[in-house]
Amino acid sequence: MTIQSGILSAFGMCPETKFRKVPLTGDQVGIVGTNPMRFFTIEPDGGFPAKPDITVPNDEIDGSASLKRTILGAKDYDGRQSYKADAENMLIPRLGVFGKVTNLTVTPLLEERSNGNGNGGTKAYGTTEPGPAPRATGTTATTSATTGDPQPGHAVKHVFTMGGNKPSFTAEEIFGLHKYGRLSSGVIVPRLDTTLGRLIMETFTATPYRQIPNRYINNAGADTDYDWRDVDGPLPAAMQDGVENTMAKITAVPNYVDVTPDACGDGPFVHARIVHGSETGFSNVFFKLNGVTDLDFKVPEGSTISRYFDAEAHHIMGSGYDPGATNANAFHVEGKFDVLFEDNSIILNTLAKCYFSVNFKVLGILIGGTTRYSWEVYIPRFRFLSSETTTPARAMMTGGNFVAEVDPALGYEIKETLINTTDISTWGGEVGDNPGGLGGFELSATPPP
Repeated sequence: MTIQSGILSAFGMCPETKFRKVPLTGDQVGIVGTNPMRFFTIEPDGGFPAKPDITVPNDEIDGSASLKRTILGAKDYDGRQSYKADAENMLIPRLGVFGKVTNLTVTPLLEERSNGNGNGGTKAYGTTEPGPAPRATGTTATTSATTGDPQPGHAVKHVFTMGGNKPSFTAEEIFGLHKYGRLSSGVIVPRLDTTLGRLIMETFTATPYRQIPNRYINNAGADTDYDWRDVDGPLPAAMQDGVENTMAKITAVPNYVDVTPDACGDGPFVHARIVHGSETGFSNVFFKLNGVTDLDFKVPEGSTISRYFDAEAHHIMGSGYDPGATNANAFHVEGKFDVLFEDNSIILNTLAKCYFSVNFKVLGILIGGTTRYSWEVYIPRFRFLSSETTTPARAMMTGGNFVAEVDPALGYEIKETLINTTDISTWGGEVGDNPGGLGGFELSATPPP
């Protein structure tokens, strides 16, 4: 046996058309066009480890002072992944936590430029080439199934707001030397946290509903061990919608969707490229008071934004040791904006229960023409929960923890806009595809105001 290093590992996710069913092309996870497998670079120490619920009845009265038995009651799976945020790897976590997106093709961008996976597309400026038409299921994309269908030479705008449904995903963790790994299906993403540090970092929390390596009861009623490795092996029926012995194995050659830096720019987003947003009234300011008054806040590195919904995993009759049903409850947006102290305005307005607004955009490298990879945030109404002004022996701060609330005119508490090169108009798992679970994502035809 060879001792292995985690730095050689890989991680990817793909959307599911049906809750808990692993999408496959042959024996490989992912389907071109509808369920693309998207690998991206992650930080150390993440993953979705299994958590067996083993009861240890130390106080049973059985004629002995020693522990005689333990009991396996259930299995749960959850974990998290962290990454340096860019416009491609931010896509799936947002689709998971928001569940509602408008997918808009931007005017074709005609230049030789990376498509986010290192594959360029040569175009000439000034042509009238139309934007990409939606592909039929199973047709060939411009790159392989595992790239997430990035399209060189054009950009796509994704506008996210909170939806009433959520999609599920299949996640593949490939360990060390790529001989062994872990495959999870029915993965729900209930939480996404962003830190606006010098490098913009994100962490998403996920809850799988099926996982191998593991032991499942096969269709004949026998306990069967299922592994996940680099040679074909059967998937349990619980991960194939009741169909048994479908053969699959670890992705042979993971292809990464991370934005590839160009000669003069970074792939991941950085704090230094935060600029004013595109919402009305925010061309010269980041913050407003009560939707009207411009505020010249000076916000250093370290702000945070969290979006999460209260998800519940239920162990039900017939689901074996795994959770079998899920539901989503309240949706929350909160975080922290520390502001350099200049006067008492935040203290006064916080105690008067006034509301604030924020709009900012983070720019990445050029996709083509003058269009860049970007990520924009608009929170139309938030309130500071306290005025955390103390007197340290260094720069004083004010502001602090905040909570967002729905703007009654706009109908949302947060709107995020992501511009990258990935067209999701043909992805599976949309509401109406009968995906089960939390119902799939909503692909809206009209962007929110």
